[in-house]
Amino acid sequence: ATALDLTGEHKVQWVFNRSRYECTAQFSNEKQGLYAIDFHKPIYKIQRRQNFRTIIPSQWKNEIRIHLRNDQSFNIKGLIIDISLNGCYFEIQTSNPLTNNDSITGEIEIADFKVLKFSGKIVRKSTMANGFGYGIHFLNIENFGKEILNNITLKAARAMRDYTQD
Repeated sequence: ATALDLTGEHKVQWVFNRSRYECTAQFSNEKQGLYAIDFHKPIYKIQRRQNFRTIIPSQWKNEIRIHLRNDQSFNIKGLIIDISLNGCYFEIQTSNPLTNNDSITGEIEIADFKVLKFSGKIVRKSTMANGFGYGIHFLNIENFGKEILNNITLKAARAMRDYTQD
């Protein structure tokens, strides 16, 4: 059998801490079957989301209100941390947590944009010192919601860019 020669420049991908990374690296043959890898070019984190996600600027008024959980009345309010066309991540201070795969219905209010009514599913949960953080996947957004969400993400991204350049 002929040995495989990997010497040269190659694009490589790997997963670390549940995130995927990519870069171009130089492989050099050190000994038979052993290679040195030189990551001499930038390493990029690969975005696994379908749509752009942006952080909501802390100076913007924002709130998420959930009214139904699995078709039962359920009222909580939280703070939205980031948002995209497909979902958002928010934090709440409560002792009555949501769980993964819960179906929810609620409203999102951000800055001076129109209130968005949505239905969705909890896809991620994290415990914090004073409450919980949740990731929602939007299943339905009423009344031109995708257009409003697109405007929110673009305006928030511009605001965050301007804020971080100061």
